[in-house]
Amino acid sequence: MGSNGSSNGLPDPSSEGLDAGALRQDRDYINIATRSLPAGLVRRVLEAMDERRRGRRAAPARGTGLPDMSAAEMQREIAWRLDTLPPEDAAAIARLVRRLVPHGGQKSPARDDAAQEA
Repeated sequence: MGSNGSSNGLPDPSSEGLDAGALRQDRDYINIATRSLPAGLVRRVLEAMDERRRGRRAAPARGTGLPDMSAAEMQREIAWRLDTLPPEDAAAIARLVRRLVPHGGQKSPARDDAAQEA
C-alpha cells in the first residue's frame, strides 16, 4: 500500500473535494450540540436532515414528515443518520445547529421569556 493507493490496490478517491477532518468535526458537533437542545429544536434539526435527504432521492418521498418521537428517539435517529450524512449536508446542518445553540454571551429566546415572566 503506497501513498497513491488504498489497501485494496485501487487508487484512493481524490481528496481535493473532501475534507474528512471537517466532515468528522461537523458530524461530531451535530451529535454533541443537539444533546443540549430542547426537543422542539432537536426535531427541527432532524427535519432539516430529512429534507436534505429527500432532495437527493430520485422519486419524492410520500411521507408526511417525521413520526412522533421522544427526545431519546430523536437523538438516536440523529446519531444513526450522522454516519451517512454527506459532507455538504453535514456542513449545512452544523450551520443550522450553530444558529440554534445558545452561546455564552447571548441570551436564548426561551431564557428571555422566562426572565420577563419572573
